[in-house]
Amino acid sequence: MTLGLDFDGTWTLDLFFWNDFVELAERKYGHKVVMVTGREKWTEDMARYRLPPSLPIVYAGLKTPKREAALAAGFRVDVWVDDMPWMVDGTSLLVGGLD
Repeated sequence: MTLGLDFDGTWTLDLFFWNDFVELAERKYGHKVVMVTGREKWTEDMARYRLPPSLPIVYAGLKTPKREAALAAGFRVDVWVDDMPWMVDGTSLLVGGLD
């Protein structure tokens, strides 16, 4: 299984948890985790979040849906973990609004 993990608003909320999550998913269960971010490129402020060196990063930017960017980079993501799920397919919220 391949898991797509967001950076801003997901990884940044608890970097220690996500580091453990990546290690558990990959080492114990043999899954692949890839970070797919709406950022355009690596920025120096990302360094403080201690990303595992082995974690691939796909930079989708804000104009390309994350699923499309991941596929272009060679990753078919099965499960997404993202605080803004509409960014995965470039759609708006499917049900209701934010009240």
